[in-house]
Amino acid sequence: MTNAAGTPKWALMTAACQSVLEQLEDFVACNCQTGEDTKPMIALSGLPGLGKSTVSRVFGKRLHRRHIERYGTTTRAGDERWPVCRIGMTASTGTREFNAALCDFYAHPGGQRASAQQLLRFALDDVSSCETRLLIIDDLHFLRGRQERMTDVSNQFKYIANEFPLTVLLIGIGLHEHNTTRYSMTATH
Repeated sequence: MTNAAGTPKWALMTAACQSVLEQLEDFVACNCQTGEDTKPMIALSGLPGLGKSTVSRVFGKRLHRRHIERYGTTTRAGDERWPVCRIGMTASTGTREFNAALCDFYAHPGGQRASAQQLLRFALDDVSSCETRLLIIDDLHFLRGRQERMTDVSNQFKYIANEFPLTVLLIGIGLHEHNTTRYSMTATH
């Protein structure tokens, strides 16, 4: 259940959380309007339990609802509209697993035997067809300690942010301390 503002009734929105929500609104609104001058990636980093994931869920639901109300449930081409996609990371997430999770979100068929590159092409098609504007990647801190995997996945996020027509919101604990998102702008929460 949510209130009129789209906030879950169980979520306590502190002034700091409300401020982050407003900054996210401004950031994504700017990206949707300017096109060429966009900053395609933003990171939300902080200590555990401060509400990073909650804020991202509230923000994602608000954006989703706003786009559905404004543009409808289907695109002009007749595809189902999914303005927001959220993927949660685990300690075993690599490039292929991440791409497969993207395809799973959109219920894309044929992902079981596809390579990482094929899955990425499927995901780009899904993002474009469903007119997704925000990709939320949560629990990024689970990638710590696996330098090769972190580098591969970080490069993957940079590619997605540059090539996919959307904004990427990265969320995790201590991202700015571990240089996990060296290509992104970090908003500390």
